[in-house]
Amino acid sequence: MIRVFPLLFFMLGQLPAHAADHDQTLIRNVQLISMQLDRPLLEPGQSVLISGGVIKAIGPAATFEPAAEVDVIEGNGQYLLPGLIDAHVHIWDRTELNAYLAYGVTAVRNASGMPFHLEYARAIEAGELTGPYLQTTGPILNSPGPNQQPNHKLISTAEEAVAAVRDQYQQGYRHIKVYSNLSRAAYEAVLSEAAALGMTVMGHSPEGLRDEGIPQEKPFHIAFEEILDDGLVTLEHMETIVWHGLYDALDKEALRELAQNIAKTGNAVTPTLLAHHNLAEVARTQGAYLARPGTSLLNPFISALEQPVYDFWSAQPVGARQKEDSFYQMSTRIMQEEGVPLSGWKRRRNRASRPSCSTPSMGRSSNRPSATACPASLLPFRSIRRRATRWGGCRCTTACVWLAVTPVRLRTTVPWAVATTVAPRLAPPR
Repeated sequence: MIRVFPLLFFMLGQLPAHAADHDQTLIRNVQLISMQLDRPLLEPGQSVLISGGVIKAIGPAATFEPAAEVDVIEGNGQYLLPGLIDAHVHIWDRTELNAYLAYGVTAVRNASGMPFHLEYARAIEAGELTGPYLQTTGPILNSPGPNQQPNHKLISTAEEAVAAVRDQYQQGYRHIKVYSNLSRAAYEAVLSEAAALGMTVMGHSPEGLRDEGIPQEKPFHIAFEEILDDGLVTLEHMETIVWHGLYDALDKEALRELAQNIAKTGNAVTPTLLAHHNLAEVARTQGAYLARPGTSLLNPFISALEQPVYDFWSAQPVGARQKEDSFYQMSTRIMQEEGVPLSGWKRRRNRASRPSCSTPSMGRSSNRPSATACPASLLPFRSIRRRATRWGGCRCTTACVWLAVTPVRLRTTVPWAVATTVAPRLAPPR
């Protein structure tokens, strides 16, 4: 068991008060958890020099003799690692921003945008608000159907879709999220207009309108295979992929074939295993899981709105969704084995071959994250390290933040990465 004691989050424009007057900061004498394959996993007695918001040097503590103008943070042999990235979150208030940082998550992708998310992102970037680097989609685009929710923008026609995409662009959004019931006409118009405006698209794989008898008696209006050529940045939720791609059949061999097809087309998948697992646990405990430690971090207003969902899952039979929960975990491992990028938050080209405007790589030329978060219980730590950006020259922002010693204590085992949101959340029934 490795215990990580977060000391301080060094972010561009958000250095601690005592360091604000100086250009350089040295984190001295830490045990470095490396993200490079050619370095040992754990390097004791290391120091990290940050200059002008950029990590300039890493090496044995004894080799660093800082000048008087350098601020020194004593690590005292505690552990230090890059900040974690959560590729699928739903943020409802400012309090959650601090909660992510407290748990070591220093960059997030919000998957259901509202205007206040744009303001949060601007304020964080300007150093006016403490929080993780925040990328957000606009409001979710969906068509009327069993999956529609109050926070969705409902569109049915191509004309409505074009208007919705343009409206989001004019408001300042640069990323679109599509949802399960989106009609073919609306979905295709969203892709076309987003490409014309240079916006990225991610989300649930749209299946079209859910007519009576679909999918038990009739096929989906939009086949899952069609989606694979559409250039979505990521496909969200393993349960959605099994539902749409396998007609909800828990078929291991069919899943492997599906994973091979996804890998061939280069699509990335965000499994969000924790979201479904929470539902299964609520059913298993007959609602007691809703009061587990950490739920106090949830926005009480949102919890009140979600009460019907809580009641639904609390009333399910003990053991409900357990088979599905296990299958989704196995499916994630199979996808990793077949080469599917998991929880990929990366640049892609969309269907019209326009350059994507999603987050570029971390490095000297940019302070935006581009990383992969892997389900900790399923994927080897090696896969995380393989995808991590090199340490040297990494801009010290929320994308490349270091943790070491404070009162907040993180307990983890390697491998460690974020599968979904840190704060517990519940998804509505399909």
